[in-house]
Amino acid sequence: MKILKYFLLLLVLSLVALFVYIATQNGAYTVTRSLFVNAPQSSVYNYVNNLKSWEDWGPWEGLDAKNITYDAVVKGDSAGLSWKSSQELGTLKTLKAFPKDSLSQSLTLDKNASMLGWKFKSESKGTMVTWSIKGEMNILMKVTYFFKGGPETILGEKLDRGLSNIKNYFTKELSEFTVDTKGLVVQGETYYIVEKATASNDDLAEEMARIAQSLIDFAKDNSLTQKGKPFAIIERNSNADSVSFSMCLPIAEEIFTTEDSQVQGRKQESFVSFNTVLKGDYSHIKTALIDTRKAMENANQSENLSKNIILVFEKSILETRKPSEWITNIYMPLDDKAPVVTPRYNNTRPHTAAETEVPQPTMPAQVQ
Repeated sequence: MKILKYFLLLLVLSLVALFVYIATQNGAYTVTRSLFVNAPQSSVYNYVNNLKSWEDWGPWEGLDAKNITYDAVVKGDSAGLSWKSSQELGTLKTLKAFPKDSLSQSLTLDKNASMLGWKFKSESKGTMVTWSIKGEMNILMKVTYFFKGGPETILGEKLDRGLSNIKNYFTKELSEFTVDTKGLVVQGETYYIVEKATASNDDLAEEMARIAQSLIDFAKDNSLTQKGKPFAIIERNSNADSVSFSMCLPIAEEIFTTEDSQVQGRKQESFVSFNTVLKGDYSHIKTALIDTRKAMENANQSENLSKNIILVFEKSILETRKPSEWITNIYMPLDDKAPVVTPRYNNTRPHTAAETEVPQPTMPAQVQ
């Protein structure tokens, strides 16, 4: 019996000693990971800098779309988000953003604060991304991390997973796409509401989605019947850094608005166009237009340069944040002399990352 008591006493003393040892260890930690991403420096920076993208690749379990609340600012200095789940309560803030170069952020998980640092270094054919996390462990973290391999193992795994998700976005989500040149179609008369805007190439997809949702909300608030998917009319005079467009929503009946109204009511007359379907990120629209013009040339059809190209978003960021799943109908206007009924042309062409370098996740500035 005495041996058992001595054994238990020894065990207790050992546990106390271990606890004291762990508690007196230096709690400061810095963990760093790097990964090469086959995409331009500005593209990778813009993707990470936009906190709305974190729900796509963030390595923390609770960082899910249904749990996230965004601040008014989601890009650059003072951008922020927070999330609450059964696993954790988190807050992320961007303290300083140096365009294309680096980001400094604060992260709080269940009241434990740490600092995140990002560095984006342009290299041949891509970007070296370095992500670091720095903080101070409390007593609970010291005990937990001691038995699970330490900060280098636990936090390093999260950084590795996050960087891997970012790389996957650029090597799969952006690079894989198909172009299917369908043929001539007649666009019928359409009533629609419209809001004009100009957006930078980097912000184009998000801005189009924002305005499209705004138009959908406008239609609901004013008892207008939506009759089809949102579409955009792309102006041919867009410059190299931005795109001017009209975001539109088809409705059942014509409405009349004042000239100073932000949302205008319009009517589109019937016209003949050449239809191409793009499945993939908007950055491949330029390739889709090249394929379209080749198919039109084979069909002895000419583009009507006095009319703008129309993009109909059959499946967009409003339905899924994965660009590889986006479906866009492209309608290239033809000369008025084009026949109303003609054979349809099918020239589906799959594309992979092996064909070209991974493009930037933006729509090309020039659509002419």
